[in-house]
Amino acid sequence: MDCVLATLLQGEHATEFRMTHQEMIKGIAGHGYRSTLVIPIIENTPHEADLADSLGEAIRKYPEATAVLVRRHGIYIWGSTWMQAKTQAECYHYLFRLAVEMHRLGLDYTTPPALSCGNDDGVQSLPFSSRELFPSREREAKEAIAGMGCCSGGGGGGEGGIMVNDHCLHCTSQVKEGGRAGGRAGGRAIKHVLMDIEGTTTSISFVHDTLFPYAKSAVGAHVREKLLQKDPEMLLDLAALRVQAMVDSQGEGGTEVPMIPEGDETAEGTEKVVEAVVRNVEWQMGKDRKTTALKQLQGHIWRAGYEKGEILSHVYEDVPEALRRWSRGKGGRDGGMAGFKLAMYSSGSREAQRLLLGYTAIGGDLREYLNCYFDTTVGGKREERSYREIGLSLGVGGMEEVLFLTDVVEEAVAARKAGMRVLLSVRPGNAPIDEELGKRFARVSSFSEVDDYLEGIKEFPSL
Repeated sequence: MDCVLATLLQGEHATEFRMTHQEMIKGIAGHGYRSTLVIPIIENTPHEADLADSLGEAIRKYPEATAVLVRRHGIYIWGSTWMQAKTQAECYHYLFRLAVEMHRLGLDYTTPPALSCGNDDGVQSLPFSSRELFPSREREAKEAIAGMGCCSGGGGGGEGGIMVNDHCLHCTSQVKEGGRAGGRAGGRAIKHVLMDIEGTTTSISFVHDTLFPYAKSAVGAHVREKLLQKDPEMLLDLAALRVQAMVDSQGEGGTEVPMIPEGDETAEGTEKVVEAVVRNVEWQMGKDRKTTALKQLQGHIWRAGYEKGEILSHVYEDVPEALRRWSRGKGGRDGGMAGFKLAMYSSGSREAQRLLLGYTAIGGDLREYLNCYFDTTVGGKREERSYREIGLSLGVGGMEEVLFLTDVVEEAVAARKAGMRVLLSVRPGNAPIDEELGKRFARVSSFSEVDDYLEGIKEFPSL
């Protein structure tokens, strides 16, 4: 019954069921607590066999889905094993029941709560002062956060506080909009800096000439080693590739990824799977695909390479200092620029982003400066909706509180439509910018040039 109700909650003509920020979403393959669960909805037919075409089309359109809802009928659910399918079925039914109850109570289950950050490891915004955080231990709270840059001291002196949603946890005062929290942008201060990676913080050549070739050359040895170790993470990677291959077989083609036959965990049986995975990965990479299954495996291969010291990532020389300056404040032209919340948005997985920033050749580990990471699970980078999703996850008061830095003008257009402020990154080796679209945006060739916009010294182009 809950499945049928779920097909009607968002209207008779809705083509998707969406839900986010519920713990049980973690039980769905490829999803986490902060993921947006998207399930396609297809129309019912008098005879179940007639659903084949629309069901196949939904699977092709939503390759990461593990279920399809049928309006006023029910649901199809699948998994890499019968146990995974059963587990997911239980999670789906729980989530549908929860959605029905939340709808009945007038609660929104489709958008993130305002306090959420789109990163499982990120720092969450808190809309209260130290007195509210520690009502009976205010003195201890102040002592614990002293020296970290008070809103009134501009980072100077012996005392300080942490800025949280316009409040200083040391002095508990509120910074007015357009004050030291950043330059004004359309009447509202910039508080968040969202950055692309390729062509913005990191050269495109590093990704294409180092990371991709490494993943391609190391995939066989990596899969073989992990399979022999019976590594659970590798089994999940294979399951994700196998499901993706099943979807691809109904569309673009691709190569099958077989399971190791039960009782045939020999070197020969393992090698057959390794060879199949190598063929599948080479096929996907040859088509420059960005499926979650491929990105997940690539991320794990890169992690092993970073940990072995076989990879050091590239960032431009101006990036480490800029990240430190923006996140901690105490910088800018007058030495008093307050800190900003920093986030990344890349087509690479969030894990791949963390690895890249954690093992840089010139800056060491830069992850301490980042609050949030976003990948294409929030949507495509050239889609306006994706940037609205990010804004909701950041908990912004208005989209113009976010400055987006990218080298891709189509991404700039989408972010600007969503209401964000945008600067185009012009770096050596980047693709030429479409001049007709690009003339709408200011350009920077170094992160040091961004400070003028953050402080309001330079104005963004008028629309």
